[in-house]
Amino acid sequence: MNKTSFTLSIKSPCTQQWSTMDQSDCGRFCSQCQKNVIDFTTMSDAQIIAFLEKNKTGICGRLHASQQGRIMHQIGVKSTSFFQRIVAALLFIGSTDEAISADLHKDQMEINEVSSQKSMIPNGFDSIVQDSSKNRIQGKVVDENSVPIEGCNIELMHSKYGVLTDSRGYYQIEIPIDIKENQFLIKVYYLGYTPYEFVVNKNELPLKDKLITLHEDHVGVLGDVCFVKTNHKWWQFWKK
Repeated sequence: MNKTSFTLSIKSPCTQQWSTMDQSDCGRFCSQCQKNVIDFTTMSDAQIIAFLEKNKTGICGRLHASQQGRIMHQIGVKSTSFFQRIVAALLFIGSTDEAISADLHKDQMEINEVSSQKSMIPNGFDSIVQDSSKNRIQGKVVDENSVPIEGCNIELMHSKYGVLTDSRGYYQIEIPIDIKENQFLIKVYYLGYTPYEFVVNKNELPLKDKLITLHEDHVGVLGDVCFVKTNHKWWQFWKK
């Protein structure tokens, strides 16, 4: 199995301000150099590698400080022989019948469990579920130029609950009814921006049209993106 690594860097940072550039599909457009500036700060390693494989040169981009000089790995897929594929197909066919039977049995058990639990629901529970909008916080997340931020994290701190903003920057998070605290701490964060936190009192719910403006953390670097691609053989990793 081969393994390829990429290392990104911007050797000569640009002095243009990201916030003053016009938004484009891939990031921003710089009127000074008449080029699209790719926003790598919002991409995963896999997305960055896929972009670099298609665009070899002339890349102007924005990198987060943590992306500068960091090694990103791309692992090649090991090919399988014809015999291995035949064996895998036979094993799959043999296990299909068992899986279907197990799923049917599981579904029947879940139906029985739901039926038995329905009679155990306390009085008033249904009305609480139907009126869950009373425990709702909703609004919109934008940047300093009032541009909606898609995929921004809205998290109820000290819990496992959270949501992402949609393509228009809107969010809606439900506060679980089993949380007894009278105050909730909400954290809003997105890569490349300074996190924002705010407190909501229980008697303020439902909270509608909560507009949140995130500010760039100014640790991003703009300029011509240089990258080094290194192909490693399997024995090179074995030696390590």
